[in-house]
Amino acid sequence: MLKPEASWAEKYRPKTIDDLILPNENWKNVIKKWIDDKHIGGNIALFGYGGLGKSTLARILVNEIITNPSDFKLIKSRSVQEIDTIGEFIRSQPIGSPMKIILIEEADRLSSQAQTELKEKYTEQFQDHCSIIITTNYPYSIDEFLLQRFLYKLDFSRLDPAAVFNRLMFILEQEKCQVNENDLKEWIDRNINGGLRNLINKLQLSASLNDGLIIFDDISTKKDLENRVISLCQSVLSNFLSCKDPKIKKMAYINPVNSEIIGPQWVELIQTVTNNFGMDYKIIFESLDESIHFLPMKQIMSNYLESVHLKQYPHLHLLSCLAELMKCVLEISM
Repeated sequence: MLKPEASWAEKYRPKTIDDLILPNENWKNVIKKWIDDKHIGGNIALFGYGGLGKSTLARILVNEIITNPSDFKLIKSRSVQEIDTIGEFIRSQPIGSPMKIILIEEADRLSSQAQTELKEKYTEQFQDHCSIIITTNYPYSIDEFLLQRFLYKLDFSRLDPAAVFNRLMFILEQEKCQVNENDLKEWIDRNINGGLRNLINKLQLSASLNDGLIIFDDISTKKDLENRVISLCQSVLSNFLSCKDPKIKKMAYINPVNSEIIGPQWVELIQTVTNNFGMDYKIIFESLDESIHFLPMKQIMSNYLESVHLKQYPHLHLLSCLAELMKCVLEISM
């Protein structure tokens, strides 16, 4: 068995494109062509939750294309001042490498001024010899006109569960772990949105605690809680929408805890979100946003989704969102 302090996520971090799980296998051929040609014909934006492979793909491209370290620039502080340093770097031709690469990780943390500088000065006219790669967990926080200047957009948010299963089975076999394959598949389905790195870390934790035996009761809590929160929110909204009595609806909006149509779900929801920290509220909001199709409610949900990453208390943001959604339904039905 691997020593507990050695990270499986790092030990088995993909070194080649063939080892990397991509959101669409068609992208694998495109990326291989970039590597074979030693040239990327445009800027690249990589979207998705943390731990899905965005930074790993960027590393692979840098390692395969850059032969002189002087031809690679990593933007660290994301300040306007550092964005301005791109100018001298990007205007000159590469020194030894086939092209230059600029990598900006967590680009959603760029200020609006820094995004404007990047958009107006550097993203278009230098693509023949320099590719800008950005990674972000929150693409909706980036200026849409800046994103339009990125030809290639890869959304890592929807990985293939079968590919994830094969990768995790490979790691577990290498580490000589014992696992029930059907249980692993079910666990992946419930937890895949948490990211591949998170899945690997949790499997390593279980293996360390149980001498190589994977016991899913040890490692399922967080995603199961998120799924329960999503289910409770959907139940609250469904019950509220289906109620035909406007007086009962109004009472449910004013006093949801004691409501005959949403009371039990609301109480459990409050208990769940106030007693459990560390849930990924971006996943919760995105799942709810996908399930809502009524346009006025969709607009409210989208507004709350766009700002959830800025909130110090996202559980209160969620409850506020549900209250506003119920108010919207109530006003329309009156």
